[in-house]
Amino acid sequence: MVRTHAEIPFNAQVERDTKLVNLTLTPRLERDQFGNKEGKLGIGLQQQEIKIPPQYIQQRQYDVWTAFVKASQKTYSLISMTLSSLGKMLMGLIGLDNLSGPITIAKVAGHSAEIGWQATLGFMALLSVSLGVLNLLPIPVLDGGHLVYYAIEGVMGRPVPEQIQQVGLKVGIAIMGSLMLLAIFNDLSRLFG
Repeated sequence: MVRTHAEIPFNAQVERDTKLVNLTLTPRLERDQFGNKEGKLGIGLQQQEIKIPPQYIQQRQYDVWTAFVKASQKTYSLISMTLSSLGKMLMGLIGLDNLSGPITIAKVAGHSAEIGWQATLGFMALLSVSLGVLNLLPIPVLDGGHLVYYAIEGVMGRPVPEQIQQVGLKVGIAIMGSLMLLAIFNDLSRLFG
């Protein structure tokens, strides 16, 4: 209720010393680490550092083959998640406002660096796999577009006519430029809007 009612007063009832007290609360508008708007009252539990006793910490060490298999499974999972998200975005199940650009990437990188080197390494892996998948999309400016041209050339036995390649290049630049502008606009909206 508080998060969704930034700068909008609402009535609440609290119990103080076994008595019910009616209050009108107006959450102040704040932004989370990703720039999203949310209401805050400034009350809550004090966050304390969590210390895990050594007897509860587990470390798993794998031989090279098992580590390779587990890493491959995790990479496959990240690729599936990226493709699934892209598909949902194209079908309209996920809004384009979820598209993030360099500002959000820098914020998340900073946040993961605060958590520790494992989180930073995990974020770098996620970013690398996602960018690799995006680079293989069949858009003429990207490597995936070049692979499409090579496949067409393999089937036809001759290169794609240069005029068609030029049109494809212009369309690819328009698509990628639009996506980049949208991502930066979304970042700035989260930051200032």
